[in-house]
Amino acid sequence: MGGNTDSGKLGVSLPDGMTSFQGSGRALNADGYYGPTAASPAVNRGPFPTSQHSEPSGRLRHFSRYRRTAGTQKKTRVRLNSGLHSTAIYLKVAPVNEAAFVEFYKTGAGAKVVRARMQADPDTMGWSLRKAAYAGDPAPQANFLIVAAGKGAPKDPDPAKRDELYRTASGMNYAQYMAKVRTMSEQVGQTMSHIHHRTDNYASMEGDAVVVTRLKIAEGKSINDLSDFERDFRFPLAAATVKEGGSRGWSFGHMAFPGTALRYDATEAVVYKDLASAMGNRQGAAPAAFAKAFPTKDYVRYVNDRRALSHVVRTDVYRVVVAHRPSH
Repeated sequence: MGGNTDSGKLGVSLPDGMTSFQGSGRALNADGYYGPTAASPAVNRGPFPTSQHSEPSGRLRHFSRYRRTAGTQKKTRVRLNSGLHSTAIYLKVAPVNEAAFVEFYKTGAGAKVVRARMQADPDTMGWSLRKAAYAGDPAPQANFLIVAAGKGAPKDPDPAKRDELYRTASGMNYAQYMAKVRTMSEQVGQTMSHIHHRTDNYASMEGDAVVVTRLKIAEGKSINDLSDFERDFRFPLAAATVKEGGSRGWSFGHMAFPGTALRYDATEAVVYKDLASAMGNRQGAAPAAFAKAFPTKDYVRYVNDRRALSHVVRTDVYRVVVAHRPSH
């Protein structure tokens, strides 16, 4: 599920209120969506060679890009699931506007637009509005977060079709809709994540608590190293926790955009049924749970290997106040 709560503009604002990631080839609407589009380019599907944890179907899209290792000319191929992405929009909402803002997306024009966009885009997997809880001191600018998850390659929106969809759903064209949104909130950040691994049927519901841990990869290590560790150790432990009812879902992904502009490289997100459950499970993989999942492995070595791969930059907790799921 990915994103950040750091303040500052993390994109280039466009005249119509959209934001475009440099190099993404795709513009993100205020509700975290990209369609409707004039054309949807074909995307090659194929099995991911080392993991099948990211989609319930067990199939991943094979994609790679290269990063130069610091101080060398060596290229590192980044293995990831290009068929599953998560976008996050960070919003600052004044206390006087919070109730109206939530209602806008729960039952008002915002909800109607979100549902219409889901109906129009079969690759949509979920949408949620989250409110920051225990934001720390000092607290980040953003106190609300919109997260939209979907499958498929980014596609440029068709302005005419977008206006038609917004007008049909809400009675407003896109510009009028955005003007309404801006009376209640200010966008202060935006990210896109590629999801490498996640537990089956990962989703969030109204009332859930989502704990997002932001990780910085250690010097000399790569996203591949961390992704393999997450797949081999963190995923089985998370899946066991879900099976036993300790959490509702887990995912791991890396920041695709804006990438190096952030103080972290990757995120783990865990969904709990409420804040009490999140507090009760914050101890992580205790030795007994690790021994049950990996009876032949050494717990101390697991802890040391994890620390050698990355360190925690910060941990954020969000309460899901609105959640929409597609009907398809």
